[in-house]
Amino acid sequence: MNSKYITYAAYLAAIAGILLHLYLTIYHTTSGSIYFVMVPAMNVIPYLVCIYLARSIKKPVMPLFAAIMVLAMDLYLFQEYFFSTTTYRYLFIEMMQILMKTVLIVPLGCFVGFLIDKAMNRDGGKKGD
Repeated sequence: MNSKYITYAAYLAAIAGILLHLYLTIYHTTSGSIYFVMVPAMNVIPYLVCIYLARSIKKPVMPLFAAIMVLAMDLYLFQEYFFSTTTYRYLFIEMMQILMKTVLIVPLGCFVGFLIDKAMNRDGGKKGD
């Protein structure tokens, strides 16, 4: 697959995560508080890291899987907010969860992407023939 399309897919996954947090901010946060800006800004950091990685490294599979893993984690963590209009606990997301996504999930996704990239590009172990 062309690396340009993989880069676009990484951008798409990161933008989907950013839009997810914009939705959660608009519908599940009381306006007028400092958390209306701070919480989504903190939750967007892992996606911005994925966009930066997609722009700066040569193997776009790594940021693609990092963005997909962060998006999957967010969809799992915030699944109760999608269908409930009375849940307003988006403000109470702990800082450790945001830090965990940036420090643990993004590198883990890059590692999984690296392994998948290696598996897709190997020659079956016949390099010296």
